[in-house]
Amino acid sequence: MKMKLRAAGGENHRCDLNSVNGTDRESGSRAAPLDKETVFEWFGLQLNPAGRVELLCGLLHMCQPLELRYLGACLEDLARRDFTVLRDFEIRANCPADLEGLVDVSDPVVLSKLLVYLSLLGSKSRECAAILFRTLSRMDAGMCAEPLPETVDQLLLLFTMGSLHPAFSFHQREELRAQLDRLQRWVCDIYLKIPCITLNKWQKIHGNLMFWTRIPK
Repeated sequence: MKMKLRAAGGENHRCDLNSVNGTDRESGSRAAPLDKETVFEWFGLQLNPAGRVELLCGLLHMCQPLELRYLGACLEDLARRDFTVLRDFEIRANCPADLEGLVDVSDPVVLSKLLVYLSLLGSKSRECAAILFRTLSRMDAGMCAEPLPETVDQLLLLFTMGSLHPAFSFHQREELRAQLDRLQRWVCDIYLKIPCITLNKWQKIHGNLMFWTRIPK
């Protein structure tokens, strides 16, 4: 695999990743070079939030232990920039009493809070994860009316995050993944009347309708 890297002077250079890794092998069909800027544009502008979360989690699982420790240090530094802004929300996200009040999943404000709190949920907050799991499980019953596309994007993001979050047990993550699959089929039945599509195809049809939700007060 090859990747273009932009030099300091602005000139593009191709970085042969196979040569760097010592795995340069002759093959009948060579993969086309990957342009770094194109990859960044695809990730930032074409993927929806659920697609970005799922891709990043998949890439992290492919990293080596030392790579994960290094990336953890980078993430810690980046997260520190918004610590004071998100501190109160993080406390609420890991407080069972605050989560118990999020019962009306049809309320857009509640849906926005669920997205924020799930984003800030600690990896060891099992009790809070159990409360959120019960709340998310009730959403299946609410899939009857035709939602706005923005709401669909929020639901896709919510169930994608839940199905990958380490605070949930393996069984809970599997259940949330099953709900995500049902949501995708439901979206197809309502909007497209065709066999189920992937998140990326949904994104191509409807565009980037929603990035990260605004933090509700």
